Amino acid sequence: SIVALALPEVDNYRPRLKGQLSSVERIKQAYFSLENRSPEDYIAMVKELGDALEKGIARQNEVRSLLVKAREEENDEAYQKYRNELRDLQRESDRLVREIGYKHTGEEIDGADLLAALGMSEMNMMSEADSANAERKQLRRAVLTSLPKVEMPAAPEGLNKDQVKAWKTDQSNDYKTYRSLIAEMARASELESPARRGHFLREFGQSDREVIENAADNASVPQALNLLNGPMVEALTNQFAVFGRRLTEAGTPEEKTRMIFQAMLTREPTARELDLVKAEVAANGDRAYEGVVWSLLNTQQFLFVQ
Repeated sequence: SIVALALPEVDNYRPRLKGQLSSVERIKQAYFSLENRSPEDYIAMVKELGDALEKGIARQNEVRSLLVKAREEENDEAYQKYRNELRDLQRESDRLVREIGYKHTGEEIDGADLLAALGMSEMNMMSEADSANAERKQLRRAVLTSLPKVEMPAAPEGLNKDQVKAWKTDQSNDYKTYRSLIAEMARASELESPARRGHFLREFGQSDREVIENAADNASVPQALNLLNGPMVEALTNQFAVFGRRLTEAGTPEEKTRMIFQAMLTREPTARELDLVKAEVAANGDRAYEGVVWSLLNTQQFLFVQ
């Protein structure tokens, strides 16, 4: 995948882990704040929550049906209208849950956390509470919440003091560019779902999760613009990326070409492809490799590896 070509330790990289652990802690706190409630208070709160949610869910289901209809009819104006209404309804439901939670516990509790706490069993909660610290230490050893710092290459020999300084500045700027390019890269399972608008996954059909079966597989102008002008090629060919470092370390143009085809298409280049790339390198120098990567990124062979 593109992510595996750009990031080191990609299978162990979980940028959202700290936030997920914080969410677990908040749910635990909500659970423990409910633990001392009397059965009467607990039942009264659950009933009040049920009544409040029932009213909102009925209208939310109606709006979801209208959303699906608007999407099928390709009525963008109606789709946006019902989408905004659905979000307002969801915000109102969350507000009601928070107010009811505060009324019965005297604490500010996030609506989603309160509902999650109500759905937990006491056995699971006690088990998690006893082993929380041990699990957290194991998770920190097993996964990365931030990418490891890369080792800067040594300066080329034969440079004077000023040239070395300029070279190090260029390396530092190149690394900053790389970090900015991969800032929102990770395995899809480790990203917020749905991804924010404009993210590569959203542009290429990821569902917004507002209605069922909402993913899209049709081509679009944003997709074309993303492939034409997006940061993917630069992220891959940057010398600090996994792919880019291998490209930099490869020796001859033929070695570089073979590495590109092996990494992106899992096959060797044909004799004709080697000749084409050789001609491009002769005409444009090392910049030609970015064009080769961009070309392969847009092939059916990259999308459907054989």
